[in-house]
Amino acid sequence: MFPQCNLKPLALFAFTRFYLRVLADLNEIILRLKRNVILRMAIKAQIRMALQRHHILQNHNGFTLFEIILAVLILAVAIVPMLNAFSPAIFATTAQEETAVFINQARGTLNRIAVLDFETLSSPQVNPVDLAALLGSQAEADKETFTFKGQAVIPAVAIADVSGVAGGLLELTASIAAISVSTLRAEY
Repeated sequence: MFPQCNLKPLALFAFTRFYLRVLADLNEIILRLKRNVILRMAIKAQIRMALQRHHILQNHNGFTLFEIILAVLILAVAIVPMLNAFSPAIFATTAQEETAVFINQARGTLNRIAVLDFETLSSPQVNPVDLAALLGSQAEADKETFTFKGQAVIPAVAIADVSGVAGGLLELTASIAAISVSTLRAEY
């Protein structure tokens, strides 16, 4: 079989050699890290000195006029395109709101007038019709007046006979600004 030999000294020698190699590698890594840290500190110091030399990193208690003007200029360059992008939507929304309010008010006025009897509707000959005369009192006519964006708005009402010679068919139209809403009313 195998001759008996003492392997303890050989194993101890190999382990010691391995251990010393690991220690040497660790020592080299530590030295490199120290050099990197020292190098970084030196670079930071050089940058700081250069900035101070050019008066960029000095400790001031406020902003210079140049810095304020530069900040305002940057904000203006950023804000103007955003306003140009959003302004059509804002104007379109305002126009749609006005149209919706005027249509709803004109419909309300038209519905209020459409329930009147046919004789009352067919009697006025002048267009636009006087709402106070048509509704019976100025208080009733004032109920049709509304305020939009700080201005009082009064709908105009027109009544036209569209039946021809026979009579019996009226067209009722309520108009506010450029909005007109119409309906037909027959005598029955």
